[in-house]
Amino acid sequence: MIDKEKKKIVWTGFVGTCLEWFDFAIFGVMSAILATNFFPDDSGPVSLIKTFAVFASGFLIRPIATFIWGYLGDKHGRKNTVVFTVLLMSIASLGLGLLPNFESIGIASTVLLVAFRMIQGFACSGEHCGMVTYLYELLPGKTQSRASSIAVSGVYIGMAMATLIGLILHAGLSKQELYAWGWRVPFILSGFAGLASFYIRKKMVETAEFLNATDKQRLTVKEWFKLVFNNKYRMLLGIGAYQLAVLIPYIAFVFVVSYVEKNQLIPVDQLYASNLINLILCGVFVFLAAKVCDALPKQRENIQIVAALALLVGTPFLFESLKQGNIVHFFFAQLYFGFTVAFLVGPFMTTAAKLFDVKVRYTGVSVIMNISAAVFGGMSPVILSLFDTTKSPELYSVMFIMASAAISLVCISANKKVLLKNV
Repeated sequence: MIDKEKKKIVWTGFVGTCLEWFDFAIFGVMSAILATNFFPDDSGPVSLIKTFAVFASGFLIRPIATFIWGYLGDKHGRKNTVVFTVLLMSIASLGLGLLPNFESIGIASTVLLVAFRMIQGFACSGEHCGMVTYLYELLPGKTQSRASSIAVSGVYIGMAMATLIGLILHAGLSKQELYAWGWRVPFILSGFAGLASFYIRKKMVETAEFLNATDKQRLTVKEWFKLVFNNKYRMLLGIGAYQLAVLIPYIAFVFVVSYVEKNQLIPVDQLYASNLINLILCGVFVFLAAKVCDALPKQRENIQIVAALALLVGTPFLFESLKQGNIVHFFFAQLYFGFTVAFLVGPFMTTAAKLFDVKVRYTGVSVIMNISAAVFGGMSPVILSLFDTTKSPELYSVMFIMASAAISLVCISANKKVLLKNV
């Protein structure tokens, strides 16, 4: 059983993660509108590609940020590091909401757009992995998978909140109002929500496992680098396994929304409604998948393997639904991908944490999650937008995702062998 105080901390972490990922996801939801405001001289496809490139900049900062946050989290504590990320995120979101468009200040608006997006990426790179590590250590034993999965569920619920705001704005404002000032509202709201999250996170306590491990001696920089280097193989396997879990959500819930909206294949209100419902369901599925793994801990990696196989087989259906422009087909394609990726990512959070000793756990989890996010999460919308300019965009897109699924299968199997050696 989880005592009341720890349960309160877990839900505090969940709420904070929801708020922070609302900040991060709203950029993707508003990408088509941002394209018009900050790249007005380009054609529709070109401006959208450029906007997705700015979206990707929030991920590309992560390889650098991951080691900074990793060192801080392993040396100075999980709680303090995670709390600081929230403040950075709220500053960046407020900056985006108040940013003049291209017509007002020219190229300076584009430069500042990239800068604020990179600050968002820098902050998120420390928050997500930090909460996974924190919650895993907070509740050791039979509830570890559920505890660490809360941070992932928060990501999907935060993205759902961003989608809901997008749906409300499209329904309540005219197109002229939305493109003129309406798009600013969620960024400003998310900035103030970030300040609320900062207040919430300050009430958390440090994990006992970290305090016990660092009670006698804190790691020096040299010792930390040595531990990181000694764990490079595990980090690479983790990246290979996790990259699929990053790729699929950003394709299913970010890229396709802007793609379908831009090409007017499905009415915007139906599109956002499908996205909203499936994001919420995915957040629930992640927790349920983790609960199954807590009940069947020896099957944790096997469950991930089945999920990766399901994604490998099911890849063509999402793109087929896009071509048909049918909301029912689109909805069930999203549902399929949301359910299967939940049974991949929910159990994997515990796998990632178990791969590393407490002294380098924050860094190890950070490297896995952030390198995967930088390469496969941030770049996937850009790559798929480029595929859209070819003669066979669906074929290239399907091959890209299936290759990702195959790599994940190999690495999950290898992780299973590594963890068996630890027993």
